[in-house]
Amino acid sequence: MQSFSRTDAPGTLRRKDETRKNARAELKERKAAERNTKEQELRRLKNLKAQALKKKLEEISALSGGAELDVVDLDGKYNCNT
Repeated sequence: MQSFSRTDAPGTLRRKDETRKNARAELKERKAAERNTKEQELRRLKNLKAQALKKKLEEISALSGGAELDVVDLDGKYNCNT
């Protein structure tokens, strides 16, 4: 019985199906982009909150006649013990 190799006719070979691989890669990229945008939005909100707190502290010190307030480090990490 005679057999014929598939290497001679490229049209008869199976196509490489990479649709699942491509879908996983696209999902991974989309999730990374979403995570990045969430982190940027969170950073923006934190900056707005810090600016609002600084503005309130300045208003309080102006209304109190320039009295010294306890120094609060708004740029550092939050410590609930102080």
